[in-house]
Amino acid sequence: MRRRFCLPVLLLAPVLAGCFDISETLEVSRDGEAQFVLTAAFERALYPTPQSQRDAEQDCQATDDPSGAGLTVSRRSLWSDAAFICAVTVRTTDWPALTAKRLAGMTLTKAGPRQFRFAVDLAGTGKDASLTTGQSFKGHRWTVLVRALDIVDTNGTVAPDHKSVTWETPMAAVFDATTPAPEKSFWVVARYR
Repeated sequence: MRRRFCLPVLLLAPVLAGCFDISETLEVSRDGEAQFVLTAAFERALYPTPQSQRDAEQDCQATDDPSGAGLTVSRRSLWSDAAFICAVTVRTTDWPALTAKRLAGMTLTKAGPRQFRFAVDLAGTGKDASLTTGQSFKGHRWTVLVRALDIVDTNGTVAPDHKSVTWETPMAAVFDATTPAPEKSFWVVARYR
């Protein structure tokens, strides 16, 4: 089974507790460079000691390495009053190489002249895990944002200017194996030049 998350294994305790939010952002520039950012925000209370905070920072830096030919990867972590945030940014013009990494279930392909298709398929998420979804995930969300020159077609919510599309799903639904697959699949066709 392929890993769907580019997040550290040692950050699994917050995942099991459900005390986190995930966001994915994709922007494709006019020259075809894709910038994909995967961010996880964990409740700060999960890291009460200086040692646990240092461990979280090290874990963020030690995420699965999606780098390779044509991919530039950077990582950052930061603390806010409420959260520990771990972000992985991947930049590339090699869309097949990015898709091959299966970062958070995403694919990026050409959809015609000057168009791309971006999809996130989380349909298998939750079926292999014994996660408690009830109250532990309450209030936490998985958010996907795509910015482009023009949104052509999508199953998401399009901004009034047609330059971005968003999906927001409760984390409990993402990790609930009984949630219908269409509710865990997001896609967009957009023009980038």
